[in-house]
Amino acid sequence: MSKLKYLCVLHGLSAGVKSTLEEVPRRGGFYNWLFAFKGDIMPWKNIEAQGDAKSFLERYDVVHLNMAPVDQLLIPEIRKALGKSSSTKFVINNDYVAEQWHKWNIHPKQYWHLQGMGDMVFGTEPCQVSHMIPRAKTIPHPHWIKMLKKMAPSETENSYGVLYHWWEGKTHSPAIFDFKLKKEFPKIESKFYAYREDVAEDKRWLRTFWDYKVPPMNFPEYIDDLMTNKFVYEPTNSHTYGRNSVDLAAIGIPMIGSDRVWSMKYCFPKTSHDPWRMDKTLNVARRILKESRFRQEVIDYAQDACEFFNYKNSKERFIAALEESEKDEKEYLNT
Repeated sequence: MSKLKYLCVLHGLSAGVKSTLEEVPRRGGFYNWLFAFKGDIMPWKNIEAQGDAKSFLERYDVVHLNMAPVDQLLIPEIRKALGKSSSTKFVINNDYVAEQWHKWNIHPKQYWHLQGMGDMVFGTEPCQVSHMIPRAKTIPHPHWIKMLKKMAPSETENSYGVLYHWWEGKTHSPAIFDFKLKKEFPKIESKFYAYREDVAEDKRWLRTFWDYKVPPMNFPEYIDDLMTNKFVYEPTNSHTYGRNSVDLAAIGIPMIGSDRVWSMKYCFPKTSHDPWRMDKTLNVARRILKESRFRQEVIDYAQDACEFFNYKNSKERFIAALEESEKDEKEYLNT
């Protein structure tokens, strides 16, 4: 099964998706399954155009769909096309943080029912999976670790970066961090990455904080800019597996911040805390800036830990979960 034929299905290949697939280096996340398995990707409408969706899908061992809101409607369509006894396994996953599910306007029972249509269903971190159906697995998405480790941080600037999550919109906590840090390190500059004013909270005082508000950009430009910082701060209040933490661990930039990010805790255990414990977060920032030995220990540990997310290890987890799901299904049918 290590050489399984893999197909990624999605609602449509937008310009944004095409651009993401062409990035070098590529960001961590869902589409790395396509590269890890050296598979194919195709919009559902193109599959329907084949005339016999079932025959086309059954050319593959696995058909994989990300349960983004726009793609959730495809779940019943693919299940119907494959039927109940196909040898092709229908894998579906959710990588949206549980704190944001309410924005989908989907009935919880309906979402529960949709999950049950997959032969294997998984989420990317334990908190999220605890809200899913009982047989859901926890499998974080892969990262192109080998390529990312070829990049070398430049640290040409006396700055630190802040990660802004547009889907969360929170700015109050990172503003307090910026204010307090600069009381002690007045010469350090701050970059607020992926800032979108249209979704930001607390707009009244935003111009008071952060020296640079960096708009969203493509991943190669983004990672190049991140590499100029002394450290990167992750302030999210939400539970997520956290692709940024893995990418930065691979390139050798320390991260500090929220322990609600699963990969932060995994790659940066000494610098992640409850996001509201500003005292602890400031203390590790102080150590990163003042103690070169401690900073290097953080980097070295993270560079070893991030191999957990590489293509080889991720494929092994995916295949093991698929085999376990098949076993669970057989046991269920025999009861």
